[in-house]
Amino acid sequence: MDARLDARIDQGTVAHTKLAAAWPLFALRVRTERLELWLPTDDDLLDLVDLARSGIHPPGEMPFGVPWSTLESPGFERGFLASTGAIERRGHPGRGSWVWPPP
Repeated sequence: MDARLDARIDQGTVAHTKLAAAWPLFALRVRTERLELWLPTDDDLLDLVDLARSGIHPPGEMPFGVPWSTLESPGFERGFLASTGAIERRGHPGRGSWVWPPP
C-alpha cells in the first residue's frame, strides 16, 4: 500500500470514530488477510484522487466509458469521485446502493 495511505489510515482512525458516532456505517470494516474495506472519509477520497492522478491506466488506453481520467483539474477530480459513487451513495445505505460497477 502507498505510504501516504498508510499514514492516513492511522490518522483517520480518530476521524472515523467521530464520524461513526453520527453515521454508524463509518465504523463498518470488512477485513480479510489481504484487504480491508471501509466507507471512506473526505480525506480518504482526496488521497485516492492523488493516487489515481499518478496513473491508473496506460496513456494509449481508455478503460472508462466517460474519459474523466484524461481531463485537467478539476474535471479529473470530479470525474474520479463521480465514477466511484462514493459521495453519491453516502446518504443511501440501502442494499441496492452497494453495487459494482456503479449504475
